[in-house]
Amino acid sequence: MLQCSSRHFHRGSLVMLCTVALAACVGTSTSGSGTGAGAVQGVARCSVDNLQSRFVGRTASDEVVAEAVEATGSSRVRVLAPDDMATMDYVGSRLNVLTDDTGVIRELRCG
Repeated sequence: MLQCSSRHFHRGSLVMLCTVALAACVGTSTSGSGTGAGAVQGVARCSVDNLQSRFVGRTASDEVVAEAVEATGSSRVRVLAPDDMATMDYVGSRLNVLTDDTGVIRELRCG
């Protein structure tokens, strides 16, 4: 005989509600450029398309980072060395400048 207690029903409903709410928060763009279907008009968006060769191998000085921010259309930037801690949140208008231990740029990423 199947029994359904109200306690289990409410817990199951809460799990389902949270799952639906989280699914609604997921962006539709899977590219790192921030130019996909999830882009919002009028909001600064980062785009690293075709810019890797321009910046990879250069030292991440203030001037080079400022140039990268301008070239990517970013409104925020963070420079990350290999052992730096960083939040895992996605911010479409943020440029991440990934460097090696000596401060040389290895990669540009949006988010």
